[in-house]
Amino acid sequence: MSLDTYVVEKVLHLGFPKLSFKDANGNVLFYANGSFLSSTLKDPQGAVLGSISQKLIALAPTYDLHEGDTKSRVIGSVKKALFAMPTQMKIDIQDTSGNTVATANGNFLGMEFNMTDRNGATVAKVTRKLDGGVLSKISGLVMGAYVMKIMGKSVPTQTLVEFLVALELISASGSKSSSR
Repeated sequence: MSLDTYVVEKVLHLGFPKLSFKDANGNVLFYANGSFLSSTLKDPQGAVLGSISQKLIALAPTYDLHEGDTKSRVIGSVKKALFAMPTQMKIDIQDTSGNTVATANGNFLGMEFNMTDRNGATVAKVTRKLDGGVLSKISGLVMGAYVMKIMGKSVPTQTLVEFLVALELISASGSKSSSR
């Protein structure tokens, strides 16, 4: 059973993804925009809920997840494997002690994957597949859309949302470096 369903719409702004997280009725609940190295998660009124920033010194793309409007409160990190196929990958979400709190497995390029908590229980599913017409409510200028269903509360929703933003940053940074 799904607790919350979000339609995630992606629009490219100056070459970087701008994401809107909407409920099934089309109401914006969160949005994120940023640049090559970072992004900010805000509520519809513009209040900063968190931010995502890339670590500059790391072997593989690594992003810190922050709570609130300062970067002093790190709540976790997202690390991509150094050598991984984009069609089938595993990415861990870690707490500040380096313990894995959630793992995402699947096709990140096609936005078809599951997230599980440290006990193996599914906490979220991300898919491009139509589910009861929920993707039919997207706006006309959207570059891509997918659905995120929150299945459990063992991992905070904000952490899962920030993970998706970090994944978009990893994707954007990969396409920028491969086009050079």
